[in-house]
Amino acid sequence: MKRIYLIFGLFFFISLVLHSEEEMKYITGKITLADGGDSKREVYVYYNRFQNSDDNLMKIVPTDAKGEFKVPIPKSINYAKIHLASPGYQAYITSYIEGDTNPRVEAILNTRAIPEKFDSVGVLIHTKKGRTMERLKIGYSRFVKLKVNFKDKKYADISSKGEDTVTYYLFFRESSNTPAEHKGKWKYDNNGDYVAVAVTKKKILSLTIDLAKYRYSDDPEEINPSTGRWVNSPVNTRYNKVLELLPLDEVARLRQNFYYYVFQYNKEAIKTLDSAEVNRRKMGTIMKFRRFISTNDSLLGLVETPFLKDYLNLTKMDLLSAPDSLKTWEDKYEIMQSLQMLPTVFYTEFNDVINTKEFKDNPQIYLDILEALFAKSKNKRNYYYLRYGLYSRLATNEILKDTKYREYLIENLKELAEYDDLDNWPKTGIPKTLAQLELDTMSYAPDFSFKTLDGKERKLSEYKGKWVLLDFWGTWCGPCVMETPFLVDTYAKLGGEKFEMISIANDRSVEVVSEYVKKNDMKWTNTVALDGYAKGVLEQYGVTSFPTMMLIDPTGKFVKVKDHELRGELLIPTIKAKMGVE
Repeated sequence: MKRIYLIFGLFFFISLVLHSEEEMKYITGKITLADGGDSKREVYVYYNRFQNSDDNLMKIVPTDAKGEFKVPIPKSINYAKIHLASPGYQAYITSYIEGDTNPRVEAILNTRAIPEKFDSVGVLIHTKKGRTMERLKIGYSRFVKLKVNFKDKKYADISSKGEDTVTYYLFFRESSNTPAEHKGKWKYDNNGDYVAVAVTKKKILSLTIDLAKYRYSDDPEEINPSTGRWVNSPVNTRYNKVLELLPLDEVARLRQNFYYYVFQYNKEAIKTLDSAEVNRRKMGTIMKFRRFISTNDSLLGLVETPFLKDYLNLTKMDLLSAPDSLKTWEDKYEIMQSLQMLPTVFYTEFNDVINTKEFKDNPQIYLDILEALFAKSKNKRNYYYLRYGLYSRLATNEILKDTKYREYLIENLKELAEYDDLDNWPKTGIPKTLAQLELDTMSYAPDFSFKTLDGKERKLSEYKGKWVLLDFWGTWCGPCVMETPFLVDTYAKLGGEKFEMISIANDRSVEVVSEYVKKNDMKWTNTVALDGYAKGVLEQYGVTSFPTMMLIDPTGKFVKVKDHELRGELLIPTIKAKMGVE
């Protein structure tokens, strides 16, 4: 009997292995260090998202002693980012697309050069609570030393009880550098460099920088000298050439530039530019658009690989959306139907339909279409990411007045929440979106406690009797920054006994927010969504996008207004109208 169980178990194990082999594909390659160094070499593989981050990290694979590697990735992954990296060296970053039989990538990594002449070294120190920059003057010695005592008051905002885990970069003039030497651990920053990781002993961090260990050069071509290529991989070779010709970030910027300089929809954003400069930027935007469209059309005539054709079709759709040449969602849908799979970086193109009159007239048809399009993704993680992109936008749509669609949204969000391998965006966003849906049914704003940037303990309920504008924002958020002058003007004209503003920043540190608040003369109540201040309020209020404004009347009730009515030049007139003042 034992033998039967043993045979059965062995058979089951072999089946699992074979099944695993069937579900995986491999990327091979080699990492060579230009100076013959012996640092560890690693391959980082990321899901194809908007940015590289720990959340999007799929795998880390070390190389063997010769620098060779073999990376397994799921067969359902058709797009990825590949980083070939080593501590102290500039990483080689490339993109992967489905199509090659045996994709292989090789890279030669070099250290990042520093300028020939500089008079100081910057050390950017990060802790869990915040960051600070120390600038060290260069003397005649080849050694530069830094000693940080975290017991000093100047570090109070970034130091915690007990030992602090610290990461740090170096800055020579304005360019960042991984330290050339470090005795502790390293952490890859997802963007081409490593940061040094140190643990302070007795709250003391001591560093010695040996300038003799750095490579000097003022030649721009030698500053980031790591190189690489795809070997016997024609599809990926072509894909990366396409990305050089039609980079996603430039396509996105082109769309934004149409908004600002060609259509001039936001006069506030260009008010500091004279007409000649605006016209120059307008013509430059139009010329780049024509060049990109011409390049895209030429490439579409050359490529036959399905996923590369998908990328070019979607890029063209994105380009044509900028000048509004693709007037209807049906034009986009024609392209969508031809796709093998939707790369997640394009998911907004699919969801734009929910803002149309056609969607308002018959939402079920379009929801069915979108769900079917998302189902083309064979990777469950991607599939759920795409669906949450739709649901997060649907959460503010007026069709939720219909109980049927409200229940549809809640049911699907709860289904996604059960999946244990979500990206950070849906993982953190789903509870907020569900909270937002619950908040929409509330008449009164839920109370919360917080500490202001100047250390005062407050509660929202203390402001009863006043009109209150809640402002959820971040210093990193471009649209939020654009709202700052309007908020300053609003508080200058309305702030006082009858009106207050509470700004809650979603930022990495109190120091960063405090500096911005002081610089921009933001005299109203300010806090930050961090431990000890207003942690948890974003989840409580279901805030999933920034900026988000909410108006509360003197009894504590939410005042129903449309989002755009609390933005820009409409902010003051809207609040005045609700307050009943001239």
